[in-house]
Order: sequence, then C-alpha cells, then structure tokens
Amino acid sequence: MNRRAFTLLELIVCVAIIGLVLALCLPAIQYGREAARRTQCSSNLRQFALAVSLYESNWRVFPPGSNVEARSVHFVCLPYMEQGELGAAALGNTTLNVPIFRCPSDGGTAIIGTGDDARATTNYVANSGTWWQKNGGCDGPFQFWDDFFKGGPPFGAGAMTRGLSNTSGLSEIVHADGSWERMRVNWESTEEFIGYDRIDDFAAYCQGLP
Repeated sequence: MNRRAFTLLELIVCVAIIGLVLALCLPAIQYGREAARRTQCSSNLRQFALAVSLYESNWRVFPPGSNVEARSVHFVCLPYMEQGELGAAALGNTTLNVPIFRCPSDGGTAIIGTGDDARATTNYVANSGTWWQKNGGCDGPFQFWDDFFKGGPPFGAGAMTRGLSNTSGLSEIVHADGSWERMRVNWESTEEFIGYDRIDDFAAYCQGLP
C-alpha cells in the first residue's frame, strides 16, 4: 500500500510560498488599516467643523478659543457632537481623553505634562488669528474671551469680510514626542519659535533658518 506524504523538499517549498504570500499581503493590510485611520481622522475633523457650524447657527457667534472660565472651543462644542454628558465629566478634569478629538494615525501620547500640569491632548486646533504678534489681540474666528489674551468681542459668520471659504477655521496638528515643545506645528522643520514677540521677529527667525 502506497502512503501519501510530502517530501522534505516539498514541505520547504510550501513554507517558502506561504511566507512569500504573507510578505506580499502584510503591507497591503497595514496600508488598509492606515487608510481607515486617516478616514477616521478626517471624519473627526468634519464632525468638529459641523459642531462649530451648529454653535454659530444657534448663538450667531463663533465659539471662543477660550473664555473667562478657561473652557476651550473643544469643550463648548461637545454638546453639538452629542457629547453633552462627556462635557459634564470634563469639568475640572484636564486629563480626560476625548477620542473624537484625537487622530488614530497619531501615535503620540494622549497626555502632556505631569501632576497639576497634565493635560489631555488633541489633534485638532482652531484659528484664533495672529494674536498679539500683529496687533496686540486676537483677530481670528475663535477669539479668546478674556482680558489676558486681549480677546475681542465674539462675532459670527457675517463678520468674515474676506469670506468663510478664504478663512482657515480648524486644522490638524500632530504630536512629535509628547512634550509641550515638540508638537510638529512647523512643517518640514525641526525648529520652532514660540513666544510673545511681534510677527516681524517670527519672520526674521524663519528667514534665518538654514
């Protein structure tokens, strides 16, 4: 009676073929997962923008970049994302991680700082204008509603004389090493310049980079 079996050579060939197939498939799988994460990032930003639009439609002004109670545009928009209960839980909790405000593609830490300085991070930022560098105050859509940052009065879409389509509202930001200093706010640059200086000083610094 003849026995059916693989020879050692046939087994090695089969293992090699399986390994080759896996090597070809894994990059495609990883690419598909990253594409799904990027889609989720865009979806989060879209929901954030929709919440801003709903807030403006309700109050006839854009939400504050920060108000006198130190509540950010993210915080005040939570009810418009059907996250009202999460907003209540966030009161006094600076390290509460809100998934909708984080991009799955960013592998950075969800918390920056330690102890009393610890803060939950976000991958979405709002335009508060050129701030004090240009004219001593905020002039963007999401102004600071407090005296420290010299925030102007709240205003709505009708005040955007250059048109809404010509004004940056929200954007993504990617964290580099989980610190306050390295947040990849500078495109294709390892340098950054953060401070209360005038816009001319910022321009001079950038022009002096190699």
